[in-house]
Amino acid sequence: MIAGLAGGAERLLARTERYLAEGNPQAALELTGYLLRLETEQQAVRDLRVKALTALAEPEENPNARNYYLSEALEIARGESLKQGNTASTASLHLFPLAGFMDSLSVNLDPKASAKVNQKVGIIFPDVGRGFLIHVRFGVAEITEQAPGDLGPEDVSILVEADSGAWKEMLAGYGNPLRLMAGYDYPKGNMVSFGRFMKLFHPGKMKLACEPLSVLMD
Repeated sequence: MIAGLAGGAERLLARTERYLAEGNPQAALELTGYLLRLETEQQAVRDLRVKALTALAEPEENPNARNYYLSEALEIARGESLKQGNTASTASLHLFPLAGFMDSLSVNLDPKASAKVNQKVGIIFPDVGRGFLIHVRFGVAEITEQAPGDLGPEDVSILVEADSGAWKEMLAGYGNPLRLMAGYDYPKGNMVSFGRFMKLFHPGKMKLACEPLSVLMD
């Protein structure tokens, strides 16, 4: 019905792209929910939805709302919770910002497993020139972005250098995590100690991410 009102699925897709380009990601997000029920350009629609959710998250000051937008975007990039059951490409996954993947760690920390842990781990992504400090402190994970040059072996128990694309794929569940971690460099520590640290985190429960947001818009 919505596609018919727009003059067809292709026109509805074009209108969605225009809303996003004009700086109205909420409208674009709403329309992608309808487009996902059609057979037209499903990969393009998922990519648009990821971009719209990310655009809504960027200026959001409320941490819960920001996490919701970024979590929904990640679910779509993973392609596991869509009703159509399609598997998203890694290209779609890489549309999701690196900071969003890092944020996801803080909400996926296992509070019981980390209750007695006080550990700092640094991760540097040379391909994008960014670095992050992960501080797990007695059931809470604090993640801060730092300049790669400021993350030295003397400041952390483990220091990792990884490709940002491989890191995203690992957190999203693509491929074997041990194989991916074996491709990282470890200026301090090793794959075994880093794997043990990563076991403190677990993925959250998946939700359907393709429902229209009519209730929210009302």
